[in-house]
Amino acid sequence: MKNKHAIDEICDERAMGNGWFVYLKPGWHYNGQHCFGEDRQRDIAKTMAFVKPCDCDECRALIERSQKLADHKWEQGSFGVCKRCGTDPAIALPRNQHPK
Repeated sequence: MKNKHAIDEICDERAMGNGWFVYLKPGWHYNGQHCFGEDRQRDIAKTMAFVKPCDCDECRALIERSQKLADHKWEQGSFGVCKRCGTDPAIALPRNQHPK
């Protein structure tokens, strides 16, 4: 499947009458949207061929935040703090601002 790396999550929403929904990672879009829906799983691969890089403000902000979070050494668990600086993930600082 082309652009498979751009998929963040695929959700089966058929029970709600929505088919399959594909949520794209920050930095990707399909016709200006960051998600799309298909009635059949096999149609997802066809649509993924048309997914393109995205440089919108929302994507740039999400990418910047994820890079800031990646700069830290987090303790185990999703609510841990950085082992180097004690920063909470909600207010993460870039690596060059870590205390020595």
